[in-house]
Amino acid sequence: MKYMSHDDIRNTWFRFFTQKGHKIYESAPLVPINDDSLLWINAGVTPLKKYFDGSETPDSKRIVNIQKCIRTNDIENVGITKRHQTFFEMMGNFSVGDYFKEEAIAFAFELLTSQDYFAIPKKKIYVTVYTDDEQAKKRWIEVGLDEDHIVPLEENFWEIGEGPCGPDSEIFYDRGDGYDPNGDAFEKFQKDEDQERYVEIWNNVFSQLNSKEEVARKDYKELPSKNIDTGAGLERWCCIFQDVDSNFETDLFKPIMKHIEELSKFEYVGQKEYKIIADHIRAITFALADGAAFENVGRGYVLRRLLRRSVRFGKNIGIECPFMYKIVSDVVDVMKDAYPYLKEKRAQVESIVLEEEKLFLKTLEAGERRLKTTIEERAMKKSIIFTIVAMAALTMMCGCNSKTKPVPFDYGDSADWANIDPTVYGVCGDGTSMNTLQLITDTGDTLQLSLAQAEENGQIFGGLQAGDRLAVIPAADNSEAQMVINQTTLLGNWVMPNPIDGSDEVGMRIKEGGIAESIDQSTIQYKTWRLTRGKLEIVLVREGGSEEEETYLYDLLKLGPDSLVFKDAEDTFEYGRQRPKEEYGKDVVLEESSVDDFRM
Repeated sequence: MKYMSHDDIRNTWFRFFTQKGHKIYESAPLVPINDDSLLWINAGVTPLKKYFDGSETPDSKRIVNIQKCIRTNDIENVGITKRHQTFFEMMGNFSVGDYFKEEAIAFAFELLTSQDYFAIPKKKIYVTVYTDDEQAKKRWIEVGLDEDHIVPLEENFWEIGEGPCGPDSEIFYDRGDGYDPNGDAFEKFQKDEDQERYVEIWNNVFSQLNSKEEVARKDYKELPSKNIDTGAGLERWCCIFQDVDSNFETDLFKPIMKHIEELSKFEYVGQKEYKIIADHIRAITFALADGAAFENVGRGYVLRRLLRRSVRFGKNIGIECPFMYKIVSDVVDVMKDAYPYLKEKRAQVESIVLEEEKLFLKTLEAGERRLKTTIEERAMKKSIIFTIVAMAALTMMCGCNSKTKPVPFDYGDSADWANIDPTVYGVCGDGTSMNTLQLITDTGDTLQLSLAQAEENGQIFGGLQAGDRLAVIPAADNSEAQMVINQTTLLGNWVMPNPIDGSDEVGMRIKEGGIAESIDQSTIQYKTWRLTRGKLEIVLVREGGSEEEETYLYDLLKLGPDSLVFKDAEDTFEYGRQRPKEEYGKDVVLEESSVDDFRM
């Protein structure tokens, strides 16, 4: 297939459908007009729903558009997957009571395969149809698609509550054997399972039925006026026609990514930070140009979150000063032919973004000062508690300043520290040791801890996850952390060998809220295990005795996924994490909320 730029694809899309009698409707602003039910326009059909519900009559029953959209419900996937974006463009063709399934399928096949348009080889096209939609299957075969390229799926039915609904037919592009290393992609495709070879590029919804509660789908009544609603993601089409692996490698993103690389300290080799920043600046630029503003509520809060995430991820790649405003121009340059109004809004958007960046960096700086003061005031090993927030929660960074590839120790929302040598965190490209842990806390502050050798300054233990609470115990001289403890790792079952015969008989189950219970036949009943003021506090009752609570304080030496070591003036106690054993019953299952309930 021939290479096509994003503007080539747009122009071909409009050219085909105008030749088929469609009227071009310009993209509506991202900020909905006279519609308080949505923060953003989030689908190509959204600005047109007034025509489909009959509240307004369009001046053409055949409509074609390319609509700007923002969706942030799966923002955590941006930069992780190859195709998730918060800002995207949806190409669509629509029929409001005019043509229906027969014509829509014929249009789609002609547009995709004709040498006058996109010229995709027929063998590269696969479709899914609703299981009971024999009409759609028959029509695909009539227009020229091989029957073995048609997959029936029960999931191919578009329905949201009561009202117009109907079967749909999704169109997929076969990317070839290179995306099918195990040879099982088609089998997964037939089961509607994730795979990389067959990529959805277009969905045709045939709105022909009227859904009602407590009515079986087979008994839905036909709509008197049937409609067509289709959507094709422009970014995915660019990926196909430019023969690249991900949307971020297309001409929609490459100039933006290149500028970010120039501003950073590291070469771009696929790091998620670059992708997240490039995605977010597109959304921010268009939203501000379309009339949105940075605020603390609603869509303004969404924009503020996008910018602050970008600034934080910018720090991960060595960008310390305001930079987002500098890449607004890249977005404008890429999109100016499709959206000429961006050129007029460029300076205004740059100014707004710069001011917001300054405000956030000022807030971060103030937070870091407060954090430093707090740590300096916490002598005598008093714990400071933080909660790790979702996304960018943990990032291992090189300590070097040279422009080298960062060591890939970014674990996103979770980290399996059990498989990492705590004494050597890694080595930078120039040979310097990597020993800096960066945490994003629930206050929005960035906390960086420089950790030396484990035997000198303590270790990070346990499988850290977003939402975990950490206790940071400063050294006596307040110079750096003596120990950083993931308090979540204290929860669960612990056992130690019986000093008489070595059997695992002495143990406890530490549950939510720090409440503990014996899991052996001993006469000790544990009441509370908790970390307090840098100590491990244990409250227990001895059965058969006075039954009064006894409190003991121990120095905590180690707390890891499989090891709990503490001592008093005379003895050292070593417990191991209990593996599931039938005689002890099932291990404790902890809910996410248990972390918040646990006491320090």
